[in-house]
This record gives sequence, structure tokens and C-alpha cells, in this order.
Amino acid sequence: MSFGLASPETFDARIPETMWNDVGPIRDGDRLLEATTALADLPQSGYTEICAMIARAAAARLESRGVHIRSDYPEQDSAFATRSFDQHHVHAR
Repeated sequence: MSFGLASPETFDARIPETMWNDVGPIRDGDRLLEATTALADLPQSGYTEICAMIARAAAARLESRGVHIRSDYPEQDSAFATRSFDQHHVHAR
């Protein structure tokens, strides 16, 4: 059973590069948008979908919290002091 994981032969090195450069601990809205676009353009797998979900959740949080810093929103906002969820559009069978 593969669980949608990429094998080493099909692993795309652009994914971790995109995640580190654009969705890493210091981020901004423009780079998060670039990341979601770049991830959508890659061959889809469970790994790219999880990374896209992380990027979308980070883009939706318009504040800095903990070590995740939005350079365009440097302050915490109490309105975001809850868990955030992204609805996965493909359901397990």
C-alpha cells in the first residue's frame, strides 16, 4: 500500500525547496501565493496536497504566532487564537 507517498524515483526536489523558501517560518502573502501556485503546477501526489494545504492555511492566517512569522503581519491577532483547518477535497475510500 503506497498511501499516496512519492517513491524516491518520482520525488520532486522542488517541493521541499518551495516549502522552505516560501512557506518556511518567515513568510509573507506574496510568497505564500507563489508557493500555492508552484505546488499546483507540480505533479499531484499526497505529498504535494499536504504541502498545498499547509501553504493555504499559512496564507489564511494573517498574523504572526509562535515561530511562524508573517513579515506582512508582524503582530498576533486574538481573532486567530484558534485552530485552523483546511478541507481536503479528495476523500479516502
